[in-house]
Parts: sequence; C-alpha cells; structure tokens
Amino acid sequence: MEKKPLHILEVGTAIGYSALRMAECLGEGGRITTIELSDERADLAEAYNTFSAYYHEFFVLCVMPVIALCNTGL
Repeated sequence: MEKKPLHILEVGTAIGYSALRMAECLGEGGRITTIELSDERADLAEAYNTFSAYYHEFFVLCVMPVIALCNTGL
C-alpha cells in the first residue's frame, strides 16, 4: 500500500508550479501550504492556481504582511 502525504509545506512559491506538481501526490483530503515573500508572486500563484484541478488543496501564504505585523509588537 502506497502512503501519500496529507500536508506539504513549500517554502518559496514563485508562480506555484512546483506546488501544483506536488499536489498530484497528495492523499485524499490533503493540502499544500506554500510560503512566499513577494506579494506579487503570491498573487500570481493564486491566479494560476484558479485554473488548476487542485484549487481547493492549495493555500498561498504571503509572509511579508506577517513579518510586518510581528514587527509592530502586537
């Protein structure tokens, strides 16, 4: 019996191609979280992903706003 991952974490999304390829290997109910520093590239990856069969398994997290929030001391 082949085991398939339920969660994949990718660091560095770029346009999302690698994440979409990895999504082909996910187990049922699996999810990909991909982290990108550039909000422009994160937006581009999200746009490409809308045309993918794996749209619901794919989540792009743009970390620049998270870093900015952490620097506020909140």
